[in-house]
Amino acid sequence: MTGQWRPETLPLHLCSVNIFISLWCGIKPNKLAANILYALCLPGAAVALLSPTWCALPIANFFHIDSEMLHILLVCYPVMLLAGGFKPEIKMLPKVLAVLAGMLVVIYPVNKILGTNFFFINDPYGNVITSLCTSIFGENLFLIGYIIILLLLFVLMYTPFTVIEIRNKHKSRA
Repeated sequence: MTGQWRPETLPLHLCSVNIFISLWCGIKPNKLAANILYALCLPGAAVALLSPTWCALPIANFFHIDSEMLHILLVCYPVMLLAGGFKPEIKMLPKVLAVLAGMLVVIYPVNKILGTNFFFINDPYGNVITSLCTSIFGENLFLIGYIIILLLLFVLMYTPFTVIEIRNKHKSRA
């Protein structure tokens, strides 16, 4: 009624969805939620902090402060899971990607209907990363850049844990 809430303020960005996944993981700890938070929330929130879209707001604005704090907490939660003994499993990655695909199947039409850009998949100029992907692949194929970046991130994020797991198996055999 006041006009201050618009469709783009709905909690449908990846980081907003990860708030609910964090809640799910906190209430009922499970491997799927923890792996989603590690694989999607941690890098997504870190990228948001490195290339924030809320900087147009004054620094003392509630939404600016809220966005900064939210994304810091979304980075901290998976880090705390790791500190608490959680070990990401590469075999969970297909399930994590299936969850991501399910979210995208819902978000894409929502974006079209509401004229929004949740997950930055409808407008290639949403942030620094999408703009970079657009400059390399063009406006029609910028999502290919997302896939390449995601694959590179997964290699960087899962390689140390895979190497440690392989070493531990070899040590236990010796």
